[in-house]
Amino acid sequence: MRPWISLLLAAAVAFAVTELGRNLYRPWVRQNAVNDFGLADSVGSVGGAAVTVFLLVAIMGRGRATSLGGATGAAVSALLYEFLQPSLRSGTFDWNDVVGVVIGSIVALSTVWYIWLRASPTQTSARAE
Repeated sequence: MRPWISLLLAAAVAFAVTELGRNLYRPWVRQNAVNDFGLADSVGSVGGAAVTVFLLVAIMGRGRATSLGGATGAAVSALLYEFLQPSLRSGTFDWNDVVGVVIGSIVALSTVWYIWLRASPTQTSARAE
C-alpha cells in the first residue's frame, strides 16, 4: 500500500477514535466520576494532533524526508497552538492539553516513521497517481 494511502487511513482512524472518545468516553467518565488523570478532557488534543500530522503528511509528503519534516513541523505547530490559545482568544491554556498534544504527536510521528520504514523503495518516490 502506498504511504499516502496508509497516512489517510491513519488520519481517518485517529479522527474516529477521537470522536468516539469525545462522544462516548468523556460522558462515561464524567457520569461515573472516574479519575482518568484528565484524559477525557484532553482526548481532543491527543487525537487532534495526530489527525493534523497524518493529514498534512498525506497531502504534502512526497518522500520520506519531506514527510518526516512535515510531521515534525505539524507536531510543533500543534504544541505552539496550545500555548498561544489565550493570546489568540481561541481557548484556555491547560497543561493536560499540552501533555495530550505531546502524546498524540509522538504516536503520530512514530506511525509516520513506521509507515515509511515499511514502504518499498518504489513507493518512496513522488506520487504518480
